[in-house]
Amino acid sequence: MNNMCKKRVNYFEMLLGVITLVFGILIEARLQITGETQTPNISRFAGMLTGFGCGILIVGVVRLLRNRFSSKEKLKEREIEKNDERNIQLTRAAYTVAAMGALFLFVILAFVYILLGAYLESWLAIGAMYIEVIIFGIAYRVIGKKM
Repeated sequence: MNNMCKKRVNYFEMLLGVITLVFGILIEARLQITGETQTPNISRFAGMLTGFGCGILIVGVVRLLRNRFSSKEKLKEREIEKNDERNIQLTRAAYTVAAMGALFLFVILAFVYILLGAYLESWLAIGAMYIEVIIFGIAYRVIGKKM
């Protein structure tokens, strides 16, 4: 990825963070103005949006500053390291382990939700598990055709 493309990605990331942050603040402000205290779940959701937006914004700013103030040699070294075959294989292996861990977690959550009597949540966990398996299958076929 060239430098201009990286800047665009960073700016998009920061914009997404600002939008999410503002959306969370507006939801919380609306709850405070209307005095709706019966909806703590919406307040928690607004807090999650605010935190998520701040996180995305900070990551975008840090990446932009790091790319701006790094030397040309350091940027070239990072690019070479990023495109190194060993690092690519390590990343793919780590993603595979993480995906299998998430699949295992969805199975455990489905059983726990059933035990607790939360049937809707168990169906959501099972649905997420199937979506993950479908994504894996599609990615396997697409990547297999490219190789």
